[in-house]
Amino acid sequence: MNKGAEIAKGDILLFLHVDSHLDGESLNIIEKKIKDGRIIGGGFMHSFSDPDVFLKLNSAFGNLRARATKIFFGDFGIFIRRDVFERIGGYDDIIILEDVELCKKAKRYGKLEQIESLIVTSPRRYLSKGKIRLTAFFIMAVLFNMVGLRPRFLCKYIVEM
Repeated sequence: MNKGAEIAKGDILLFLHVDSHLDGESLNIIEKKIKDGRIIGGGFMHSFSDPDVFLKLNSAFGNLRARATKIFFGDFGIFIRRDVFERIGGYDDIIILEDVELCKKAKRYGKLEQIESLIVTSPRRYLSKGKIRLTAFFIMAVLFNMVGLRPRFLCKYIVEM
C-alpha cells in the first residue's frame, strides 16, 4: 500500500481491497468531503455481496463501530489526504490491523468520517474460513490491539488465511 501511494499522482489516496467495489458517485463524494477542509479522510458504509443474515449483522455492527470510533478496516475502503498520509509515515509494516493503526495516527491531524456511500465486499474469506471463526479472530485481534498486544499466534493465524 505504501508503494502504491508512492507512485500515485493525486492529492487524495484511496485504498481498496481487490474484492471490493464502490458505486459511481463515491469518488466525487470523497473529493467534496476532502475539499471541505475539516475532513482529512475516512471510509465507506460496509456491506457484503452475500445476503446471508450473519454477514448483514457483521456489517451492521462494523458500521456502528466505525461511525463511533472513526477507525476503519481495509474493507471499508480508506481514503486520506496524501499530505497527512506522508506526515504519519504511511502504513506501519505490521502483518495485521495496519489499517487500524493508520486511522489512529491520522486522527491526530484531523477528522475522519464514514461517508454514506456503500462499499460492497466479497465474503469469500468468511465463507471459506467460517463466518463465526473469522469474526471471532478479528474480535480477538482488535481486543489485543486495544491493549497494545499483537500475539504471535494471531499473526501466524492470519498468514495461514
